[in-house]
Amino acid sequence: MAAEVRYFNILLEEMRGHFQLLTEGLVSLGERMDRRFAEQDAKWEARFGTLEMAVRQNSQDIQSLQRDVTSLHTKYDRHESDIGVLKVAVGVES
Repeated sequence: MAAEVRYFNILLEEMRGHFQLLTEGLVSLGERMDRRFAEQDAKWEARFGTLEMAVRQNSQDIQSLQRDVTSLHTKYDRHESDIGVLKVAVGVES
């Protein structure tokens, strides 16, 4: 009976050792994954920051171009009207 108890205790200690190794391995894996995720997060934040700046600049450029197009339409309409008046004045159109 004592031999069986000793054998059982040896097995129990061996299992505890295996569980300890498993626990240490899992903790180590978790720490490595945390570091990798943190590195990836930093890379993505930098990339998204760059993209965000580009999108904002593009939006500003588009708004500026819209104002320019509106101004050109106004000038075109005015010039077209002036040309019509001049044609009537020189007798090209009635």
